[in-house]
Amino acid sequence: MDKQVLYYKESSKLHNPPLSQSFALKSPTLILLTVALSVFLSETLVMMLLPMLPPHSILDDAILDATLLVILISPTLYFLLFKPLVNHIKEREVIEAILRKNEEEQFKLMIRSSLDSFWVSDKFGNFLDVNYSFCKLTGYSREELLEMNLSDLDAVEMKTEDNPHIKAAIEHGSERYETLVRCKDSVFVNVEASVNYGDLYGGRLYCFLRDITRRKQTEEKIHRLAHYDALTDLPNRRLLTDRLQRAIAHAKRNKLNLALMFIDLDKFKAVNDALGHDGGDILLAAAAKRLQLCMRDSDTLSRMGGDEFIVLLPSIAALEDAVFVAQKILNTLREPFNISGQSHSVSASIGIAVFPENGTNEKMLISRADTAMYLVKHEGGNGVKLYHPNMDGGVIAL
Repeated sequence: MDKQVLYYKESSKLHNPPLSQSFALKSPTLILLTVALSVFLSETLVMMLLPMLPPHSILDDAILDATLLVILISPTLYFLLFKPLVNHIKEREVIEAILRKNEEEQFKLMIRSSLDSFWVSDKFGNFLDVNYSFCKLTGYSREELLEMNLSDLDAVEMKTEDNPHIKAAIEHGSERYETLVRCKDSVFVNVEASVNYGDLYGGRLYCFLRDITRRKQTEEKIHRLAHYDALTDLPNRRLLTDRLQRAIAHAKRNKLNLALMFIDLDKFKAVNDALGHDGGDILLAAAAKRLQLCMRDSDTLSRMGGDEFIVLLPSIAALEDAVFVAQKILNTLREPFNISGQSHSVSASIGIAVFPENGTNEKMLISRADTAMYLVKHEGGNGVKLYHPNMDGGVIAL
């Protein structure tokens, strides 16, 4: 309330300037005429005084004339021109100070009430001010945060002077990036940060942050839907193709061998017909878990659809490595599955293609492993065949 009264008082002064100021600033023609009249009267008075003084040289008369003229005209210029201008400048400074103070108060109010988090720090990352949203985001109180450094909230506890985003903000004036904030309960929150740097007061960092956890979760869900099988949570064809392309490129650069196995479950159709789609889905999910137990961390097990799976072995020292994994798969599937209280057995037909002998790209390897698998299936299933480009039927049995 007192601030408002002060503001109105100061404003009233601005709207009711002194007569001299109004005269000087609003009537420039009148002030010009007044000054001219003052000069004329002063000069007339000087001319009347000169004859009364003792005789002097022309130079002395001129100096005396100028001196008297300055003495007589100065008060007029001071009161009608100089003083009003000085007052006007002072009042403008008062206006600017009041407006600046108002702007600062409005800015602080806007920051404090903002739904986005905000903090101010020195260029070394020591917090100088934070708003309520930032306290709520991190779980710390304002007093706790003002005793902390930006590095205390960094996901990897990186020093502020080593943080590439802060260094970029100081160098270029601003930086926008996504990062993780470590909260008081040790939970990490995804945020989008916009940092600006100013040289005032030895350097200040001003940062707005927005919680993007939900957006990241949505992006992750979309990614999983696009790249993983909904039933088994295994990589789908799209993700397998990407990993296979990368594995082939790596094998070419390092002159390595890789193997691809095409797996089709035997007798699955009979189980699916007997138990229905729900029972069939349960069997597929259970079979996928067993297959995963046969994989190394570097291997990829993918579901192609239906009862078909593909295994990518990105690095094998010898063909026997792929055969060993295939035999593990056959053995793990021999144990019956308990579905809805009933025991059901399935086996697998497995075809193997090896890079680079059987193909140099993903399409060739998948196609040739598929060919070998169908020959196993044709011969009754529950076996493994390696594709071989010979004239005797295209495959050899193991």
